[in-house]
Amino acid sequence: MVHKPSICPKCGHGTFEIAENSPKGANFKTNFVQCAGCGAVVGTLGMVNYDNLLINIAKKLGVGQ
Repeated sequence: MVHKPSICPKCGHGTFEIAENSPKGANFKTNFVQCAGCGAVVGTLGMVNYDNLLINIAKKLGVGQ
């Protein structure tokens, strides 16, 4: 399988960035994955890294070591 670089579906740019913002009408923030060239949003990420949170909880409980 050949790896193709990701490109923006709007402008074709190939570099992306994370931008924190609140959706209109929301009382929370989220992380948007957006094109660094034109700002088109291509995805979202939650504000909490649940993988790290669960690992830290498991360590404190002595589980999975």
